Amino acid sequence: MKFSLVASTVLISAITSAPARDDNASVSFAPEIVGGEPVESQFSYPWMASYSMYSYDHYCGGTLIAKNLLMTAAHCNPTGNVANVNSVSTFRYDFTKTRAEEQSIEFKVEKIFNHPQYNQGGTNKNDISIWVLKQVSNPANRDVVYAKYAKSVAEPPKDLKIRALGWGATRQGGSGSKVLLQVDVPVVDNEECNRQYPGQIFESSVCAAEVAGGKDTCQGDSGGPIFSLNESGDVTVSGITSWGRGCALAGYAGVYSRVGSHTDFIQSYIDQYAQF
Repeated sequence: MKFSLVASTVLISAITSAPARDDNASVSFAPEIVGGEPVESQFSYPWMASYSMYSYDHYCGGTLIAKNLLMTAAHCNPTGNVANVNSVSTFRYDFTKTRAEEQSIEFKVEKIFNHPQYNQGGTNKNDISIWVLKQVSNPANRDVVYAKYAKSVAEPPKDLKIRALGWGATRQGGSGSKVLLQVDVPVVDNEECNRQYPGQIFESSVCAAEVAGGKDTCQGDSGGPIFSLNESGDVTVSGITSWGRGCALAGYAGVYSRVGSHTDFIQSYIDQYAQF
């Protein structure tokens, strides 16, 4: 999902994927990648997670940051009710295949910790959540892989290319993707982003978009990561897909929760629960 500033309602995609990119005022929690391409395989980003909620096989994405901790968007499960979540999976790629066929690793959710100041003042601020997981199935006996995340509060440099992942819609109001997609978009500085969304961008926000539109996250991508890659291909997750006006519209960036602004929140649960 990605909240979309179109109606603050969750759009339901045709392939049993519910969106989650949040839209304020016409903001939409974005569900899917627009203007992207399929990743190479289910092994490309083994720390990328999909989770099932309610009757939806895919509801939102997330990032493993320890063997048993998931980082995702609070707006995907704003009540923090563990019973809403059916399962969390990694090593997923193609939704035309079953989890058994892909031999994905399956987890159940034991605890959910939404940021205590999430959505303060109805602004989608602090859209971050940490989930404690317990592995329940690993038929191929694969290693659980987790990603490195940014710990700097500094705003990413303008025009830095970052990558987003998701199974969200490939166009506004469209169906979710059947395979995991990726898209590269440049960072938009917060000053410019605040001109696009007056009063809704904070130091804890990261914005990214192609100026001309055409590339973005969308409904169904919510909770998934944005990240940078160094020359060696090492990943650092810097943001969480949160909201935006529509999907891939010219002049409107996608808005992400800045991970480095929430290191104390994240670290508190790493200290209590993380397994490495």
